[in-house]
Amino acid sequence: MSPRFTLGKETTHIAEPLDKEGYVDYETALNQRLSKGITAKTNANVLLWKVLGPKPERTPMPPDFFKLLGMEEPPERGEYFSEVLRYAKERLKFESGERIDALSDQPRRAAQRPWTEKEYPHLASWLKANETPLALVVEATRRPDYFNPLVSRKTEKGSSGLIVVSLSGVQSCREVARALTARAMLRVGEGRVEEAWQDLLACHR
Repeated sequence: MSPRFTLGKETTHIAEPLDKEGYVDYETALNQRLSKGITAKTNANVLLWKVLGPKPERTPMPPDFFKLLGMEEPPERGEYFSEVLRYAKERLKFESGERIDALSDQPRRAAQRPWTEKEYPHLASWLKANETPLALVVEATRRPDYFNPLVSRKTEKGSSGLIVVSLSGVQSCREVARALTARAMLRVGEGRVEEAWQDLLACHR
């Protein structure tokens, strides 16, 4: 069966760099293109990783990840964002069961309507504990650029390709967005409408 299009410069837009075996290194090519014109000072993702810490999903990032971001790897300990389940176990000392299940569902319910600290005291304390990292998230969303390096985990045989690129941090960013929407509704409940808008705009960005 003959090909439906002819391979050439008109149809192949990425032809370099090449890897050791002579194949196109798509990982490097994409990182070069996606990061073009972006610096550590304009990249929102640099601040987001200062919020998430070095292991947001308990897995170390590949060595080149932070180098491509143009930043030092965040230290093991820091004032990082704490997910609601971790907060319940480590700070509130909740054991597995109904109490921890109820708290884990509160951010979703709290994001649906205005609420007050009296209704969800533990959720309010969670948001208070995350005040500093959430402020950094809002600052990050005001930056003009976003670049998240594509870095696959290497083996002795080399890279397995883009299919194994690490996406660590994605789930944690969802948790951060849940915190911002829950806090927005808390601020509406407290009559702090302008501050609520800023949280919702950060989620939109």
